[in-house]
This record gives sequence, C-alpha cells and structure tokens, in this order.
Amino acid sequence: MQKNALELLDQTINEAAALKLSENRALIYATAGDVLWKQNEKRARQLFRDAANEIVQANNAPVEKSDSAMMMATSFGRMEIYSLRRMLLQTLATHDAEFALELLQTTRPADVAAEMQSYLSAMAATPQNPATPPAPKPPRNLKAQQEIQLEQGIATRAAEQDPQKAAKLIRESWSKGLSYEVMNLIFKVGAKDIELANKLLGETMQKTLDADFAKRQNDMNFAVNLLQTFATPRRANSNNKVLSQLKVDDKTLRDLANKVADALSKANGFDGYFSFRSALPVLEKIVPERVALLKQKQGE
Repeated sequence: MQKNALELLDQTINEAAALKLSENRALIYATAGDVLWKQNEKRARQLFRDAANEIVQANNAPVEKSDSAMMMATSFGRMEIYSLRRMLLQTLATHDAEFALELLQTTRPADVAAEMQSYLSAMAATPQNPATPPAPKPPRNLKAQQEIQLEQGIATRAAEQDPQKAAKLIRESWSKGLSYEVMNLIFKVGAKDIELANKLLGETMQKTLDADFAKRQNDMNFAVNLLQTFATPRRANSNNKVLSQLKVDDKTLRDLANKVADALSKANGFDGYFSFRSALPVLEKIVPERVALLKQKQGE
C-alpha cells in the first residue's frame, strides 16, 4: 500500500508541472514534501524549495491595471498567496525550522519587505527632545507585524534544536519590537540551558525598560505580560519547571511596573483605555500606591 501510495504521489508531482497557476504548483510541491520527508528527506527538501520558487513567481506576476475586476481578483489572489506561503513555511518548520527561515527570506514579497523596512524605520526613529511636542505614534502596519510574528514563530521552532541559535534570534528580534514569541523562545532555551535562558530574560527585561511605550503599543502589552508572568501567585505554583527557574528580582519588576504606570498616566485613545484593564490588576500587586491616580485617569 505504501509503495502504491508513493507511486501515486510521484505521478501527482509530475502532473503538477502542467498546472497553470504557480500557487497551485506550490501547494502540490509543499504537500508532497511534507508527506515525503521521512521517506526521502533530500527530495522533500527540493520539493519545498520548488514550492518556494513557485511562490516567488506568483508574487512577481504582473498586475493588470486596465480592468478593475481583474485588479480586484488579483488583489484577492495575492491574499491567497500570502496564506499559502505562511502554510508552506509553518509546515516546513515542523521538519527544519532553520530551512524555513531561509525560505522566509527568499519568498518575502517586495511590498511586504518595503513595508517592514518602513515600519522598522519608524519604530527606530530617534525620540524628539523632551522640550518639543512628542512625535506622532507610527500607524499600525498589519503586513509588517504579521511578517514579524511569522518569523518569530518559526524562530521558536528553531530554538528547540539549538539554544545558541535561539539566543541570536532573540537579540536580533529586539530591533523589530517586543513580542511574546520572545518569551516562548526563552522557555524553549530554558528547557536545555536554564543559565542562558536567565541571561536572555535579564537582557529582555532591560530592553523592555528601555522601550518607548508611547511609540509602540505592542511593547507596552509585552511589558504587562511580563509583569503578569513573573509577579503573580500562579508563578509560584506553576508546574512549568522552566518558569519556576527563571529569575527576576523585585527591583526590576517594580521598575517595570512604574514604567507601565508612567505610560498609563499619559495614555489616550482606545489603546490606552484597554491597557488599563489588563495592567491595573498586576500594578495593584506591585505598586499599589499608584493605582488610585491611575483609576482616576482610566475614568477620564
């Protein structure tokens, strides 16, 4: 039965070359690569690379601008290709996350790469002098943020095999903003090297303390998540061995709580309002003396 199944799969792969759309060929190659990985890893790798090449070809297909219906169909097709690319990379990551990170770079569409560069440049902009009006918060960029999250998610897989690689990825990720995927990576590292995990956690805490919450709402959310993880009773009772061995001193938690409180005291808009709901319970445990004024601000 297995022999017959593999013969049928071979036939399907060969016939895929005749398909009109690159994305359909990519889907066949990626699915076949997933199925073949245990039987023939070398061929499976080539099939994933072929699928990636088809994705690149699909992304580079010209857009017909003279027909609005065609433009709409093309736009929808691009969304389908983004989804297919994500599926391909996440599937490959279950076998070889390092290879998936390589194909992540080679298949990144030009528009996503440009928006990532713009987004990261805005995030890294030099803060203005405190005496001048604050710089406007950069607009959210879903494409860039989704691409960063995809990359960090695959990096989490890579960390399972190589803690040193994970450490490198964590440090590289800081320039793209703080994400809870960083903590997932630290937990993965801790399963193999708790000393390295604690070092990375200390560096991450310092990066969070240095972040500008007014510029990046995600960094603010990350800080609140850190407080919730390390300053609540559930940590003491956690069955997670790695979590129980990660060390954060009380002064660092208090400094971070005060930084969150400072940001909330200046918050405005919907992001600020919803930040109160998640932050106040944990701030009440660490800096209770600041909660009364923050509740007043929340009411305003």
